[in-house]
Amino acid sequence: MVLPDNGCYLCAPLVAHTVDEMVEQMHLAVSQGADIVELRIDHISNFHPSRDLPLLLHGRPLPVIVTYRYIYVC
Repeated sequence: MVLPDNGCYLCAPLVAHTVDEMVEQMHLAVSQGADIVELRIDHISNFHPSRDLPLLLHGRPLPVIVTYRYIYVC
């Protein structure tokens, strides 16, 4: 993983319903010029961190920002 040295990076936010779909989107983001991706894991159905984070992070093609937005509704 090599980031450009001009100080300007393109971050692509990714939203998927499955881990496999998000992995595919990461590879697509690389081919379309992204330098880094944001993994919006709050959209993945039945997400289990201990099981799914290693699948997302191992062998990733780009640096990542992992985001989990939790909305509490009373």
